[in-house]
Amino acid sequence: MNGFPWPAKKMAEASPPPGKDVNSPDSRRFQASQRKRRLPGRGAGEDSKAAEILWPPRGRGGRGSFVRPFLVVCVFLLAAALYSAHFADVMDRLRSQRSISDAAGLLTPEDLKLATDFAKILRVRAGLEFRLATFAGEATAPELDARTLYIGLGRGGQSEVALPPLAKRALGPEASNYLEKEHFAPYLAQGQAGEGLRRALKLLWDGLIGPGETDGP
Repeated sequence: MNGFPWPAKKMAEASPPPGKDVNSPDSRRFQASQRKRRLPGRGAGEDSKAAEILWPPRGRGGRGSFVRPFLVVCVFLLAAALYSAHFADVMDRLRSQRSISDAAGLLTPEDLKLATDFAKILRVRAGLEFRLATFAGEATAPELDARTLYIGLGRGGQSEVALPPLAKRALGPEASNYLEKEHFAPYLAQGQAGEGLRRALKLLWDGLIGPGETDGP
């Protein structure tokens, strides 16, 4: 009995053919073929099965032929949804920022943020656009369509407020006339344009969205 743990058959398989020089080309090829033999290790069967599920051999079906394309489609749809939501949010912020202008410096950053948030919510909830502008001199009103609500404030104390027909119907004639002709005069005279704006937005919110809503001005 030999002193190695391998059986004699294994010893014979692992040895070059008798009568051959170990340095001959045939012996080297034989030794290389023996090294290439892979002894199955623990878990090798499980690894090969898992690999076949995700990457099935060519010409074979099974779960892998469905799982891999399904995962690719899911990743693509998720990326597309995230990009679309991000793009829509960026465009909405840019549109709101372009509609809010404080060239005269009459408003605080908090006032401007409030006006931007109001413009975004008004667009979603009421289908109306909101524009705000301040002027170093007298306030002016640009050409507006039938769905744009406009507030212009001048440093000299004059204001321009334009309400679209939908807003006038929701507010009523009395509140509409007050906002367009009376509301801002005392606030601008006292240098409190921001306070006048906040109170005007509150009146508009209650009339157009509803006083019971908690996310307004």
